[in-house]
Amino acid sequence: MKTVWEYSLESEAARLIHCAQAIESGFFKLNNFIVLPYEPKRKYDENEVSFPALRYVKIPRFWGRCQRIDTKIVPLQIPKDLLDQTLELLKENIQPRVLEILSNSAENKFFQNVQKLWSKYQNKIIEEIYKLIPGKRGCITGITIWPTAFGTNCSFSLLKGRGPIYIWLREGSGITSIVEAILSAITRPDVYEKLEGIWQESEIIVDWLLTYSNLAGLLRRIDTSREEPFTIQKTRQKQEGTLLKESQAFLRKIGVPATEHVFSLKNGSILIRRSPAENLTPREEEILRLLVSKSPGVVTTDQIGDILFAEDEDAFSLFAIAKAVERLRNKLEVNGVSGSFIQTQRGKGFILVN
Repeated sequence: MKTVWEYSLESEAARLIHCAQAIESGFFKLNNFIVLPYEPKRKYDENEVSFPALRYVKIPRFWGRCQRIDTKIVPLQIPKDLLDQTLELLKENIQPRVLEILSNSAENKFFQNVQKLWSKYQNKIIEEIYKLIPGKRGCITGITIWPTAFGTNCSFSLLKGRGPIYIWLREGSGITSIVEAILSAITRPDVYEKLEGIWQESEIIVDWLLTYSNLAGLLRRIDTSREEPFTIQKTRQKQEGTLLKESQAFLRKIGVPATEHVFSLKNGSILIRRSPAENLTPREEEILRLLVSKSPGVVTTDQIGDILFAEDEDAFSLFAIAKAVERLRNKLEVNGVSGSFIQTQRGKGFILVN
């Protein structure tokens, strides 16, 4: 299996749009990631997002257009004019030397060292992953890694079946971040589609594998940059007030629309960021209306069941309820907000974080 390392201004512009979608959809805020201005020499923590302070106002409807990008499909399907305009913005505002160093592995010693280490241990690591998850053996046909200055420590494509994996790897992130991306790429589709899970639950599975499995022991021996705790613990730790204030001021500066109270009701109609919810079936609309009206309280499975099985109580099914909520989460993504706004309360029901 071959790993290809690629860098271009186009991949960096795509990364910027990928991060902008997570900012605008509420994903970062909802999951306690802190968005901070990009500074070349700054060291970013696991729960911190590096993002450049550019004049996004120069791109018409930038945030709204990024919001509609489907980040579950990587490489991203970005309208050409949006990608070209973002590319020009990067060229105008990011120091040319910074981009040159990122694009030249001979000069970027960090990426050079990670690349050498991955080349040496890749096969051993992949084999260990297949031992942990034998049902996935042979599913990865290749890996493409895009070095980047922006975003979280890593982001990746989701792998359904057999195929390649694409990974953005932020400067300062090492072998463990690559492995985290691979584990997430091959397990997350099952967590979402077969277990009706959400992002946090997928992350817990991967964090456990990185901490307690045989693979964890191997990574401790070969990755000196490895740091614990991992993603979920980091995002659940108390955030520093000074960083939150810096982040809020930065987001205002770059023109990010406010994400407070994303959902509201007006004359019985559901609004998402003050616009009518789109593409919902009558039952999905009724479930979402109930979630909005009860937020932040719990909507029980029985209450959702009353909506779904009003005409046939004997048809009540927890599985059908879970699938209905999964479809509703997907519809929220279509409406440009994170499906994770609907969170599971095990043994109780669901809540809408608003």
